Amino acid sequence: MRADEADAGEKAWWDGTHRTVPPAETLARLKPLLPAIGVTRVACQTGLDRVGIPVVSAIRPNSRSIAAHQGKGLGVEAAKASAIMEAAEAFHAENIRHPLRLARFEELASRALDPARLPLTHSGKDPHAERILWVEGVDLRRHEHTWVPFELVSADYTYPQPAGSGLFQATTNGLGAGNHPLEAMTHALYEVVERDAIALWRAAPAHLKAKSAVDPASITDPSNRAVLERLAVAGLAVHVWDVTSDVGIPAYLCLIVPERAGDETEPELGSGCHVAPAVALNRAMTEAAQARLTRIVGARDDFIPDSYEETTRQHRYDTARQWRDLARAPRRPMAEAALRATLRDDLDHGLSRLEAAGLGRAVWVDLSWPEIGVPVGRLVVEGLEGPWTPPGGGYVPGARALMMGQGTLGPGTWGQGP
Repeated sequence: MRADEADAGEKAWWDGTHRTVPPAETLARLKPLLPAIGVTRVACQTGLDRVGIPVVSAIRPNSRSIAAHQGKGLGVEAAKASAIMEAAEAFHAENIRHPLRLARFEELASRALDPARLPLTHSGKDPHAERILWVEGVDLRRHEHTWVPFELVSADYTYPQPAGSGLFQATTNGLGAGNHPLEAMTHALYEVVERDAIALWRAAPAHLKAKSAVDPASITDPSNRAVLERLAVAGLAVHVWDVTSDVGIPAYLCLIVPERAGDETEPELGSGCHVAPAVALNRAMTEAAQARLTRIVGARDDFIPDSYEETTRQHRYDTARQWRDLARAPRRPMAEAALRATLRDDLDHGLSRLEAAGLGRAVWVDLSWPEIGVPVGRLVVEGLEGPWTPPGGGYVPGARALMMGQGTLGPGTWGQGP
């Protein structure tokens, strides 16, 4: 489903996120579509924790990836819409209708993304020499048809995998859905920039991480303050870092840590990215609350049993203590930025920031089904880091992360915002 050039996606909802319609209208549109995308149940899980930030799960028993899709928001309707949209993303990425091509990179020449600049695995194979499956998308800046590795677009993780699989980090990173094609595109853009920013922050020296801590007193947005208050009332300490990369789209990392005596729940992380700093921070804080509740519920497919073992839990506590020390450093103020009236303006700004950072093509693969009518797609950007994981988890540092570790990525730009 392509964006109409004449429709700039005027924003009509600004509370905690920017959308073309209110969450109630989104939900009304999505409910009749639940059977088509395989959702059998939408469960409100908020009451299973004391925080009170709405968290919802949309269940797809026959999923080819994960069966429990989580959503969060400032209100229940927003959280439900978030969970169902995530389920819609997965359904479309598991059931791709586009024709595919099996080829080596050199056979596609300049019409394909360079696989060596995309998130790779530890396979040790030469991405230029392997014959892999490709799917066609559109370069959002040049408006040219461009081939993308199918493994970076598909979310069908069932076996056997197609020929040429195992070369790339297969995740849901860059999937986007929305009320409007531009909502889907901007959602996907923020996600890939966020994952890159987190990977860079993880690779950065400790003194740079410490400099990125945010002064809580500088957070003035009413929605942000309301979330902070809920977390404080629940007995959770909140630590925030500005992880905005050289791309310059605001991104934040949030750690919440239980402080009440006898509280055996665990520290949790959340991250968020958006052209509006307050929205980015809202996403980071509510995602941390969502992660906390998801661990309490214990029904998420990718929360493997090992993650509940005592040694693993202790490691998370130890890491949280180290990060809290980083948060005690001199703190920076919360960033501010001008808001734009349309999603088209936001997307154009984001694409210009990618180009200014020296990144390659940003290719959108439209995965929408006309008979369902929800705009869905996947965005793949040359040069961005993939989602960070602990050692052994599948993440391989790319050129940007290696440069960050060496202190050579855009001196004076990391963590400084636009």
